[in-house]
Amino acid sequence: MSPGAAMCARFLVCPALAVVGCSFGIQGVDPKWDGKTEPVCSRAAVAVDRLIGASLLIAASATFGQNRNEIGAAVSAPIFGLGMLYELSALHGARRVSECQMVRAQWRNSNMIKPIAAAPPAQASVSSAPTSRPWAAGVSKAEQAVALELYVVGNHAFVEHHYPEALASYKRALAHWDHPAIRFNLAVCLLELGLPVAARGHLERSLAYGANVLGAEAYAQALAYRARLDRQLVRLTLDCPEPGEEILLDGELIFVGPGQVTRFVLPGEHRVVASKLGYLPAIKRIVLVVGQPETYQIRLDPGAAP
Repeated sequence: MSPGAAMCARFLVCPALAVVGCSFGIQGVDPKWDGKTEPVCSRAAVAVDRLIGASLLIAASATFGQNRNEIGAAVSAPIFGLGMLYELSALHGARRVSECQMVRAQWRNSNMIKPIAAAPPAQASVSSAPTSRPWAAGVSKAEQAVALELYVVGNHAFVEHHYPEALASYKRALAHWDHPAIRFNLAVCLLELGLPVAARGHLERSLAYGANVLGAEAYAQALAYRARLDRQLVRLTLDCPEPGEEILLDGELIFVGPGQVTRFVLPGEHRVVASKLGYLPAIKRIVLVVGQPETYQIRLDPGAAP
């Protein structure tokens, strides 16, 4: 064997054998996956391919730098080509892993609400015990099934970044079953659409039953979202002791007195209007600043209506 052939063999045999196990073999989700468990998505093969590819490209450059002749070119060229093959393999594998991660996200969202299994007959000693699923109290299995179907449709739209369609599906699902998980996904969808005020209210309601219904991960995310929104919005409390008094904030009817209502709103200027038959209306422009919660008590002056 000539010296050039020996050098080629030394640089090419091991990488050529290793290329058999590269990321070109990654097919995304396992074809045998039955959908009952969370799919596994690993980037290990992609990382190995990138490391081998970079090493081969460096080796090719070094080989040609040391032997700037026909033998050096003959040796470095196939090494360079093999390195590029590994880089392309890594790109292919990364796409397949991304597809797998999307399927995994869909699986997690679709399994946040699960159909209720048939419960065993209650014993006489616990027949009067309260339900362990207060968010499902009074909601029939048929309504829950409809809500779950709409929820899954919304999740698919959300994963594809079709947020208006996802929002519509979540709202329809809530009409059938006011479930905290639906509230949470709806809130995240509103955040993606740039509607933080509406998202804050849904987040608050999604947290009402704790981590048991949402799951530890989603519950922690909901708390983080709420904390972030609380740093962006202003807590405004409107106190109205007068019965029958209508309170509007920026043209929207908030409540009818008597009572006290708290809202999280954007900082800046807002318009509060209070009105009641037989009273002069009260109109006030207020300026709210982040980090400075405000409370306003509204009292109307008796007088002839204009």
